[in-house]
Amino acid sequence: MHFIRTAAPIILGLMLYSKAAYAYIDPGVTYAVLQGLFALVFGAGVAWIMRPWRYVTRLFRQSDPASQDGVPEEGSREKEPPE
Repeated sequence: MHFIRTAAPIILGLMLYSKAAYAYIDPGVTYAVLQGLFALVFGAGVAWIMRPWRYVTRLFRQSDPASQDGVPEEGSREKEPPE
């Protein structure tokens, strides 16, 4: 907490008393920002669509009655692969 109390005024002072940079912003920066925003919106859309899809597939998935409580029944074994 002591670091924040000392660093905040120093950083704020440097930001307020800085000189103009006269920097050139390349047009590619705009496309990079737009690409990031597009990826964010598209990713959120896919997550929003896939969440109900998982719920629907879980409803129709066959469940193993032996594994309902996580404990296998007595005498049950895993099926061996056919030879």
